[in-house]
Amino acid sequence: MKAGRVQSKYICESGRLNSDFHLTQGVIYDRQFRLRDHYTLKEVTSDIFCAGRSKRIYVGEKHGIPYLGNTDILSSSPLVGCKYASAKFWNEKKGFLSEGMILTGRVGQNTVGSYTFASREISGCLGSDNVIRIIPNGKVKTGFLYSFLASRYGFHLSRRHISGNAQPFVTEEMLAGIPIPRFEDDKQQVIHDLTTKAWQNRDEANLKIREATEFYHQELSLSKSLLNKLSQPLERNIANTFKVSVSNNLFHTFRARNFSPRKGEIISFLKTGKYDTLKDVLMCDPHYGARYKRIEATSKKSVELLSQGDLFSFNPKGKYISAKHIKNITEESVAKGTILIPGQGTLGENEIFSRAKFVWGYLEGKVIAGHAMRFIPNINRIDSGYLFAVLNSPFWFRLFRNTVYGTNLLGYIVPLLNELPVPRLEPASELQIGEMMKIAYDKLTIANKLENKAFAILQNEIESWQE
Repeated sequence: MKAGRVQSKYICESGRLNSDFHLTQGVIYDRQFRLRDHYTLKEVTSDIFCAGRSKRIYVGEKHGIPYLGNTDILSSSPLVGCKYASAKFWNEKKGFLSEGMILTGRVGQNTVGSYTFASREISGCLGSDNVIRIIPNGKVKTGFLYSFLASRYGFHLSRRHISGNAQPFVTEEMLAGIPIPRFEDDKQQVIHDLTTKAWQNRDEANLKIREATEFYHQELSLSKSLLNKLSQPLERNIANTFKVSVSNNLFHTFRARNFSPRKGEIISFLKTGKYDTLKDVLMCDPHYGARYKRIEATSKKSVELLSQGDLFSFNPKGKYISAKHIKNITEESVAKGTILIPGQGTLGENEIFSRAKFVWGYLEGKVIAGHAMRFIPNINRIDSGYLFAVLNSPFWFRLFRNTVYGTNLLGYIVPLLNELPVPRLEPASELQIGEMMKIAYDKLTIANKLENKAFAILQNEIESWQE
């Protein structure tokens, strides 16, 4: 618990009684920057705003515009799993996102204070009314402004202004007064260049992943109509009721979802050509990580722990915990080529449950929370990048979600997963798809290194002022 004295005059001037406003790290940063030459966020922007609300009719991808909430914008793949709003009924012109905007969440425990950059990938998409748009006016470099806001300084300065309890929020007016330190032009330019290159690499990486997935579908001779039919969220268009033969394998489950007609159609399609079962191409059964005490620590012997949610951030940052409670840290550190899939969650379409991540580059050697299920490819049987393409595909996303147990918090029935089909293509095609995925994750790794370098330059400059 933190305790401190605050003058009544300061409370009256600020109009804030909540302790967070007066006792957090953001207070220290605020005082530090206001003692030096600085701008306010309002002075370096032409506008800070949230879009108004408009009638939202959700439609399919073919007839809609991507609609991004404050959680979607912070994802490493913002267009994966997002909703599509009908352009016909959308009347709020300020709702569209433009390249070069800096974005943050207005509401939410995990989104307020977290900033992202509107890159080319999401330009033209719709943003919800819970997304705050910040439009730089050129007084400082855009990449520099983003780096400062996305750094620990911007995070704490923003979080300081949170109001509300169950549903924490900030307003545009609260953020407008954040102090922005003045940097020399050459330092700003270096940080700006690093940041823009980082986001360019992220755009190219996500494009490469989409291209690899499309090539995989082409090699399967999968038509768009069949893909849309079998990968849509609702199953009722295929069948609401169905019969299951007693001769079916009922040893593991009686749950209707595990025997759905759509699941059967997907499996039948994936078995039309050559295939292996999942267990044939893995080193061992899919498995969860271990459980251990998570005691936060700051010593040199602490390790960074990434939760299954952290995996889907564009630049994952976890919590540092004491390593002494992890019995076998080598086994809990994921190896190159492993595929990670959140193994506990709910069935919301925009949830991360059943979505895959590839351990290649920036995730190598990281300690991952036990809830993330590990799939370790047998590289003598299959290319790891190709297996990731399969498990990351829309059909396997549906297969995962039709192979679950539980009611509110779901998990996977591993024996059923083991028997699911992995299509086999010509070796050259599998290698090409795998290489495309590896190139994509190499670009994501480069992006994180560039952005972290920009943060380091920013931090070193600010810390040098105190020497």
